[in-house]
Amino acid sequence: MIRITKFGIILLVMLFINSNPLFAQRDTLALNNDWQFTVDKKAEGLSAKWYQQLLPNARTVSLPHTWNVETENQNHYGWGWYQKKFTVPAGWKNKNVVLQFGAINHTSHIYINGKLVDSNIGDGYNKFFINLNGKLNYGKENIITVACNNEYGHNKVPFGSSFDWPNDGGIIRKVALIVSGRPSANYLHATPKLNLVDNSGNCILKLGFDNPNQKIQLSIKVTEENQPSHNIVYTATVNPTWQNNEAVATFMLTKVNPWHFDFPNLYRIDVTVLNGKNEADKISTNIGFRQIKMQDGKVYLNDEHIKLMGVEWTAGSNPDFGFAEPDSQIIAMGKLM
Repeated sequence: MIRITKFGIILLVMLFINSNPLFAQRDTLALNNDWQFTVDKKAEGLSAKWYQQLLPNARTVSLPHTWNVETENQNHYGWGWYQKKFTVPAGWKNKNVVLQFGAINHTSHIYINGKLVDSNIGDGYNKFFINLNGKLNYGKENIITVACNNEYGHNKVPFGSSFDWPNDGGIIRKVALIVSGRPSANYLHATPKLNLVDNSGNCILKLGFDNPNQKIQLSIKVTEENQPSHNIVYTATVNPTWQNNEAVATFMLTKVNPWHFDFPNLYRIDVTVLNGKNEADKISTNIGFRQIKMQDGKVYLNDEHIKLMGVEWTAGSNPDFGFAEPDSQIIAMGKLM
């Protein structure tokens, strides 16, 4: 379905240059295969403490997964349980270990070795993270158990049943363990700004930590991305300023190639957290330098008046996958748009 919409093009612009952190430079252990799964149609799992035992009547599934694409479970809106065994190296004891869920629809309780470590209530579409420091058996086998619920209710977003897309329950996106040194950045936010007078650009970086640490330094590298050349255009090691638990740094480029939907020039920012002489952590993101403004009822991108058009793809529309689309399906739909 193709629609003409102002919001559509602005949303696409923001998606193309989003500055959500990437974790490719960290040690990552994917946890997507060999999960045990069972439906809980009697809603007995919590009271029976299934999180402290092997799941009854379980079968093996891979993630992403939803039970609502299965004929026998397509109308089950309630509890489903997942469980996986994994071994943590002994050398991780002094590392920062974070469990990342891409999304669980919509309410979930997560247990490690029979103990509750976190709950995610009413949010079925966003990524979330759980710090596992001190909660693992290092050098031994561990068990993750996830209880998730997709009942229509008033404690979730969207409210009740007031939406027109599938209500597919399950671990609908990938899962991974992310391992880094200490201190470790929880996130990297980048705010780029373009000066159209001389095409210079500056950017504010904010890295979130559990606690402020005046001893760390940040090594910053900026590289051209999605451009004809891939030059490194900036490097520096800086002492950040602190705003509560955020380490703040800025950089300026005397000339940038602006982002435009015809020429989606990007810049990759790599930030290394230095703790003395040790590289404690690395985190990266992509940005684009552009300027959007509204004037006289018109939208301007980099001072160019643009006509707004957009496209729409409803996630979960393929009955073979539901909301548990693999990356290949998401990429294929993106190319069609």
